[in-house]
Amino acid sequence: MTAEPTDNFVSPPIDPDSAMDVFTAPEGKGLDVHVAKVRALVADFSADATTEEGRKAAKAFAYKIVRSKTILDDAGKTLVAKLKELPKTIDANRKRMRDALDALAEQVRAPVAAWEAVETARKDKHVQRINELALLGSAVDSMGNPLTADQIKANIAALMAFIPPADEDFFDEYRLTVQQARDKAQTAFAARVRYEAEQVELASLRAAQAEREEADRRAALALQEARNRENEARNRELEAASKEHADRLAQEAEARRVSDAALAHERAENARLKSEADAAEAQRKRDADAIAAREADHEHRRKVNGRAASTIALLLAGDKISAEAATDGAKAIVRAIATGNVPSVSIAY
Repeated sequence: MTAEPTDNFVSPPIDPDSAMDVFTAPEGKGLDVHVAKVRALVADFSADATTEEGRKAAKAFAYKIVRSKTILDDAGKTLVAKLKELPKTIDANRKRMRDALDALAEQVRAPVAAWEAVETARKDKHVQRINELALLGSAVDSMGNPLTADQIKANIAALMAFIPPADEDFFDEYRLTVQQARDKAQTAFAARVRYEAEQVELASLRAAQAEREEADRRAALALQEARNRENEARNRELEAASKEHADRLAQEAEARRVSDAALAHERAENARLKSEADAAEAQRKRDADAIAAREADHEHRRKVNGRAASTIALLLAGDKISAEAATDGAKAIVRAIATGNVPSVSIAY
């Protein structure tokens, strides 16, 4: 391994008077000169990432490169603050410098990162395998489902047959995990064997119980069927008696209906004949009353007319007309008035 870079590698602050020249120089000059010096040192640098000493040297070298980047970048920031009219040019040079130095630092760190990735993968593989071995001591699978006695027995056999890898970092952990998992699996196996034996016994008891219950169910069903047949026979007898009673009531009701209908017809006929007789009698009375009224009116009119004629006859007789002529003339006048042949004159009856 080559000697580590000296402390002089960290670039001193750039002289503010020459900062403009350094940061505005074309590609290949200015900052690129500083980057080229660092690149040359990186090209001469080598370190063994598989050793602790080599990894420390690589990290220290990379830190010095980053420190140089910071010093150079700070000088650029100061120049930008003073000369705002040139920010784009300065920022472009700063970025180019940063990218180059970051790439160089990454180049130096790459072997270490690669070794660390391999080491992490190696450790993760052992941890995963140890977790898998620990799971073999469980009474349930990865989904939480109980294992059978045969499955637990197979896990015990796998633990007994397991040979830890020759890796000093994890050998003791492998041995302890296998021992603990084997003890747990054996305990779980004994418990599972007892449980499965109990389940077989319970299944037998349940089967016997189910058989007894089935026999009881069938006996109860047969008894119920017998009772149903008795009830059906009794219901048929009741239905027959009820039907006979209903038929008798229907016949009696029909006889009453016929009798009531005949009686109602007779009563209606009698009522009709009586109504007709009453109407005839009423009409006869009306006719007799009308005749009597006409006769009374005729007699009344005759008397009124007679008195009127007598009065007129007396009036006429005063004029030296004969009594007979006066009487005839008076009657003629009354008849004319009574029949409405004398305008504006009437007789009050």
